[in-house]
Amino acid sequence: MKRFTILTLNTAMIVAILASCGKKDAAAQLEDLRKQQADITAQIKTLETEINKTAPKTGKIIQVAVTNIDLKPFYHYIDVQGKVTSENNIDVKPKAPGLATQILVRRGQNVSKGQVLAILDNAPILKSIEATTPNLELAKQFYNKTKALWEQKIGTEIQYLQAKTNKETLEKSLAALLEQNENFKIKAPIAGIVDDAMLKEGEMANPAMPAFRIVNGSSFKATAEIAEAYIDKVQRGNKVAITFPDISQTIDKNIDVVSDVINVVNRTFNVEVNLGSSAKYKANMITFFKIQDYANKATTVVPINLIQHSDIDGDHVFVAENGKAVKKLVTVGKTYGNDAEIVKGLKTGDKLITVGYQELTDGQAIKF
Repeated sequence: MKRFTILTLNTAMIVAILASCGKKDAAAQLEDLRKQQADITAQIKTLETEINKTAPKTGKIIQVAVTNIDLKPFYHYIDVQGKVTSENNIDVKPKAPGLATQILVRRGQNVSKGQVLAILDNAPILKSIEATTPNLELAKQFYNKTKALWEQKIGTEIQYLQAKTNKETLEKSLAALLEQNENFKIKAPIAGIVDDAMLKEGEMANPAMPAFRIVNGSSFKATAEIAEAYIDKVQRGNKVAITFPDISQTIDKNIDVVSDVINVVNRTFNVEVNLGSSAKYKANMITFFKIQDYANKATTVVPINLIQHSDIDGDHVFVAENGKAVKKLVTVGKTYGNDAEIVKGLKTGDKLITVGYQELTDGQAIKF
């Protein structure tokens, strides 16, 4: 009816315009009429849209599925990649440079603490030792005789002191040479297994480069770097699930160590979990940490995909009430995975619409 009235008025206006503008150019009159027609068409569309919005929802009934709202636990986790490390995973470096003349162990071999792993060329030191040893023996004999004579009041005190000083100097020289000679032996600092032997016979050893790696599997730990933003949420004792994808294993632990230092390069801090000993673990094995930083034992939890958002109303879901879909504004707390914690807007017993919610408007007739 409204559209008919508007069109009737439009016709009357056109007739009036034609009567008043009889003397105008026909082309100009046609252009004016077209502009007015476009304006009236736009007004009609606007009125139709408004009428559709206010018209009662009748006719179509949408099939939906619902689930009853119940209180249940909600947990939030921090997910981060880590790795397995060993406190006894040692790179063994030589104390002195030299040519490797003997490699005494192989990969996979068990070694004891202090065991010699390789010997470097020590010929110059050996020559010095060989030269110093007889001089020391002679100095000892001279000292012993001088001492015996001095005790019998024979000779001078200065002769006795010179003999003593000469002997002691040669003793210190020989001890220093023997100590230097030990530096040409690469020894195991811990007991364990030779995980790698980088040095080969005939190669030059360098104190800056590792020659062997020794691993002792008696004490493994899992470590991870956590973003600085979580510093107040991750504490010693937090529950953590650690997954080892390579061995298809997940274990539940508690965090043992939380670093007090922030890495200035990547703004992270370290956490550690003691793993003990196991033949399954290998140094540098990849792990995944799932650290629980929030728990609510009884709250409203809904699938996150059911929460819709509009710029006017904000977050909302639909519930079923008396055969109609009712829009419920909700306040979302924390989210994790596919779940969202609802802190306001829903109550126990509400029938949450889980299927067909995309087609709904507030007050829409539904069945389930």
